Formats: sequence, C-alpha cells, structure tokens
Amino acid sequence: MELAMNSFFISSHYVSVMVLSKHPELLSLRILFLRFINQRETAKRTPSSFLTCANMKLESWLFTLAVSVPRIVVGTSTKTSTESPDPRVTMKIRGTYIWKMVFDFDNSNNQASVDYSYKVTESGLYNPGTFNYAFMAGVRRIPPDRSPFKPNVSYGPVSIGFNDRRDSNKDVYTVFQKAAQEQKEEIDFFSKSHDRKHTIGAGSRVILYQRAFELPGVMVRTDYFQWTSNPLPAKSVAEDVAIKMVMAPRKYLKDLKVVCSNIRGDAPPDRVRDWFGGTTNINDTYGGKFCWIVPVMTTNVNEAQTRVELSLPQKADPRYVNLAQGTKGSQIYLHPIRQSDKDLFITEVILARFDSDKYSSLNNTIWPGLPKGYTRNINRKREARGQYLYLVWRLERTYM
Repeated sequence: MELAMNSFFISSHYVSVMVLSKHPELLSLRILFLRFINQRETAKRTPSSFLTCANMKLESWLFTLAVSVPRIVVGTSTKTSTESPDPRVTMKIRGTYIWKMVFDFDNSNNQASVDYSYKVTESGLYNPGTFNYAFMAGVRRIPPDRSPFKPNVSYGPVSIGFNDRRDSNKDVYTVFQKAAQEQKEEIDFFSKSHDRKHTIGAGSRVILYQRAFELPGVMVRTDYFQWTSNPLPAKSVAEDVAIKMVMAPRKYLKDLKVVCSNIRGDAPPDRVRDWFGGTTNINDTYGGKFCWIVPVMTTNVNEAQTRVELSLPQKADPRYVNLAQGTKGSQIYLHPIRQSDKDLFITEVILARFDSDKYSSLNNTIWPGLPKGYTRNINRKREARGQYLYLVWRLERTYM
C-alpha cells in the first residue's frame, strides 16, 4: 500500500488529496477528496458567494478512474490500439440538497388568524466557467505519474446524473443536461415565480422551507416545499447526495485536409457538412473536380487552432492544396492558424451556402448565441457568379 498526500487550492479553500493505489499494475486509482476546511454554514450562503464558489461545499469527492495502455476496456468491449487512447473518466462527486427558508411567520402571540401573502421562486442557474474550472482545478493537481488525465488535454462532462434516482429532480436534471450537452460559455438562468397566500392560525407559528440543490456552477431552487412550526435542526438543513459524472477529452481542430476527385462518390464520410443539409462540394455549379474539406481533430490543446484564414491568390501555391481545382478564377486555400493571445479554440466547422450575401447575419444564423468565427465569401473571386459560400467555426474555451 502506497500513500501520497498533496494539497491544492480551489476557490479560496484548501483541499487535501489522498491518492491510494492498491494495484499499480492495473493503473487504477481511487482518490478521496476530503472535506473542505473552514466550511461555512450552508444556510447563510448568498448567490454572489455561490458564483465565486467561496462558500461552496464539496464533500467526499470520489474519483473512480480507468486507464489502460495499450489494451483498453471501454464499456463491455476490449480493443488494442496503436494510437493513444482517450478513455472516458467516471467521477463520483457530492452535491448538496439544502432547505432554504422562504418565510418564518410567528403568530403565537396573536389571538386572530392572519392571511399572509408571499412569493416563491423556482429557478436554475448554470455557470459553465465556475463548473468547469472547479473540476479541472482538482484533477490537474493529481500527481502526473498517478493521473489518468492526459497533459495538455481539456476534459468536459458528457453525462451527469444522480447515483440514486430518488435524489433526482426535473429542474436539476435540466441543468445537468445543459452542462453535459450544450457547452455554452454564457451563464444560463431560468426562473418562474408564484404569488401565494397562506392563513396563519391564531397562536401558531409557520415556517416554509424550499428545497435547493448546489454544486460548483449549479444552483437550483426546486418545486419541493416543507411546512413546519419549528426551525429545522442544523443537521437536517443540508443533505449530501452522490452524483456520477463522465468526463471525456475535448476535441479541437488541428488542420483542414483537402480531398479532390473526379468522382462524386469519393466524398469522404468525415467531410465538413453544410449547415442547411446541402452539397458539400466546394466547386458545386462551377465544374472542375469535386473537392471537399475534412477536419483533422486533436485533443492536445497545444495543437488547437483559433481561426481559419481564407486565401484567394491568382497564382498556385505548391505548399497547399487548391480547393478550386479544374475551375476558372482564383485559387482557394484555407489556412487554420493559432493566435497566441486567444483562449477560445475551434471545436467544429460547417459550410453555409446562401443565394445572397449573408456575411453580416452569420453570427445569428449559425450556432446562435455561441462563440464562433467565419470566413468571407469563398466564391467571391470565381470567374462566374454563384452562391455565397462561407466556412463557419464554433469556438470553445479550454479549462486547463
């Protein structure tokens, strides 16, 4: 048995990490993230403190990690690969359900009943920056020789759910889905309020609690309430629940490969698609060869690109593959580049064709609300007029 203790700092809290390896030959790790030191009273948390994670309680983070070299087991299948595998990592973490007080009306000294009006709000908040940085900050502090997480790779959630279905809630589930699927950069928030009235009997006290859920980057006020005549004891206010999250390496654009052929049926299956489902042939309606763009992806952030430059010279450049082969007019080259001052990288590329110039409206047409970039009209220096064609790319932040 070999123990290694490390300390790291997450969101104003010191966390102790114990790495326990019982079977080094299998390269499996079970990492127990012990309790945060200096935890604050959960009932006193505020939305602002939540957004900074200053008062967030993470208790008993348990990472169950599976690694393999070179034979790997994914689900129920086993395969041998000469390439470096990108295994998914299953993480068992702890979220917290908390009873938040809505109101406390003490009518015990009154001989008459009182009609009390109040408002309840059901809401959900997802802060992707807080969510991703909190988890990646933890996994990056694991000693490299003990960690299944690859260096220079950014991981993101692909599924999140409760271990026990009895802990599930539809609003919490909605936020989990947003975190695992949408990968937005913006803070996502929904809220609905209801005006209600309750009669407080003579000589009585009524306290209303609302159940809330908290996790770094996630805060949900559910539609579940509890009535009581006495304040809840401190040990009943908060309840930890087990959550399973599957993390996978994020993929980024490394290069764009050009494939040209005289045969339409040679179209590569992994070619860049058209946003509207149209043709993917760059030379459509212009004759010449069938030419397609194929994205080359990488999980290494150091190889990721931030934008694509469009070049339309009259003379051929032997260093690159011309997308306008066999047609009249300028050459067409696309050059993925990396800008050192940018922290958003290309994760997806798509073609967009229009019958008129739509450059100014691309931002609201393709992946609306998400960070993106796009070229000018690829066909603008063709000899004959045709459709307006743009290459659009989606951008995501790396959480390293």
